[in-house]
Amino acid sequence: MSNHSNIIYFILPAYDPDEKILAVVRELTEKKSADAQILIIDDGSTPMHQKTCFAPLETLPDVTVLHHEVNRGKGAALKTAFRFILQQNAPALGGVTADCDGQHTVEDMLEAAKFLRQHPDSLVLGCRRFSDDLPWKSRIGNRLTKWIFRALLHRPLADTQTGLRGVPASQMPVYAELPGNGFEFETQMLLATPQGKFFEFPIETIYFDQNSGTHFHPVKDTLRIYGVIFRFFLHRGKR
Repeated sequence: MSNHSNIIYFILPAYDPDEKILAVVRELTEKKSADAQILIIDDGSTPMHQKTCFAPLETLPDVTVLHHEVNRGKGAALKTAFRFILQQNAPALGGVTADCDGQHTVEDMLEAAKFLRQHPDSLVLGCRRFSDDLPWKSRIGNRLTKWIFRALLHRPLADTQTGLRGVPASQMPVYAELPGNGFEFETQMLLATPQGKFFEFPIETIYFDQNSGTHFHPVKDTLRIYGVIFRFFLHRGKR
């Protein structure tokens, strides 16, 4: 076990979020432990969102909002959060990354924090249950990615695209220097994590309309993710 303190940051990247973020953060401030902090990364949102979302959030206790001047991508927002945490005088145990649009429940965020405390050197993954209710494009995409991770990379992960993760502070210096500023960065994190340093737990699966609140582009971002995976596989084969 590491020598880090018990501080855990709840990390919420946000780009032009809707009002759900206010409800999520308010609930989180009420239910989190006293030594937990909430870190929101505004990834270049519009002035309107600065006024309606981020200004109210900055008045809440234990909430810090960091701002990107322009939209740089989810990966860039996560790296900003990791670097901020590493620069603080009080060392942290780690951080829990989550979506701010209601896709992850506060209860599951708190569970991720609990498991991170129990496994402080592992990347904790909140794994969704993929039922037949999932849109067929998402179901096929998730099954294909899981198969690639299992068959080619020998990493049998239940959910390779989950955004709910408990990130140990000991790994943040590595993650903060990884390439990729978009959604593909989360795949880079999985590939940079040592074998045997994963802990998975089930979470509630909340389905949204694909055009509701998400900035994930199914074709462009999926191609970037598979590009990261196959480059890693080919590079490993040349060693």
